Amino acid sequence: MKRFVLVAAALLASATMSVAQNRPTFRVDANLSVSNQDSKRNDFTYNTVPNVGVRLGVGAEFQLGSKGFYLAPGLNYSMKGSITKWNRDGINIEPSYIKEESTRLHYLQLPINIGYRFALSDDFAISFEVGPYAAYGFSGTHIQKNSLNDGYHTQVFGDIIGGPSKTRWDVGAGIGVALHYKRTYLQAGYEHGFIDMVRGGAYQPPLSEETLHKTIYNRSFFVGLGYRF
Repeated sequence: MKRFVLVAAALLASATMSVAQNRPTFRVDANLSVSNQDSKRNDFTYNTVPNVGVRLGVGAEFQLGSKGFYLAPGLNYSMKGSITKWNRDGINIEPSYIKEESTRLHYLQLPINIGYRFALSDDFAISFEVGPYAAYGFSGTHIQKNSLNDGYHTQVFGDIIGGPSKTRWDVGAGIGVALHYKRTYLQAGYEHGFIDMVRGGAYQPPLSEETLHKTIYNRSFFVGLGYRF
């Protein structure tokens, strides 16, 4: 956590210093997020379904020149994860007593976007943003439902018995679009992580001599409302 705070502070400081001559516009937004994960084991791709959550953010906009471009650093709380339905249409093959596995991840996320806004009329405008983000997973839960008992809950981050540990860090990129009416805006966007959550990429499963190579990447869509001060 300390390392994340230092990285976030350094990135925000560098972004702020580069446009310190401009007075920023601040903003807040609240979004519904629909997240999923690209999950593979050896040559097998898991058939996952989205997990619905929230994405809450604060940020600032620093004007770059006078042509509508701006720099937009921010800080978000973002829920991510996925749901795996086992033995559904014969797609996912696992022991028949496992019915469903759900992963819920909680991140603090620092995006630094470049944006462009242009007016449609006196009251309406549209903007586009793109840029990288760094994220730190401060909490995560894996829930398995099965037919033998009520299932069990485990923590996602850290070492897991019989499975790979998950890294808390994620780095990725996002893109978004927003329709503005005066100071209120409706936004939508997409984010994709570049860091394999399975630290090391391989583990030795119980009751097997086979070494499995598994990869998991975060991805999510979001849509919601915001306000610029």
